Amino acid sequence: NYDKIAAHQGTLGGRPVKLAVQAGPNKLVYPVKAKKAAVLTLPAIGYAHSRVLVDGRQTSWKQGSNGLVSLKLPSGRHKVTLTYKPSPLFFVALAITVISWIGLIVMLCFERRRKSN
Repeated sequence: NYDKIAAHQGTLGGRPVKLAVQAGPNKLVYPVKAKKAAVLTLPAIGYAHSRVLVDGRQTSWKQGSNGLVSLKLPSGRHKVTLTYKPSPLFFVALAITVISWIGLIVMLCFERRRKSN
């Protein structure tokens, strides 16, 4: 899997295909040309909060036995986008962490003031 991901090698209709990728924050974009409708396997691992868009429209996908994202792709030129939105629990944990750090800094500032007086 790692070799295929690193080489940007997916499969289209069961045949290996080198895919160009544009990477952004929590997003991978693959321009794909399919001569006929086929199953496309992207060189990217799918997670629970992953979404796949084909030409801007959300489409269903499956995680293959190797963990990679597979989807049915119609014939023609397409822009396939794989996005990931972190779990809401991530944002709760982030908020707790930030609040804890702020509290620690405030506490240390008060402690220093108390010792200097």
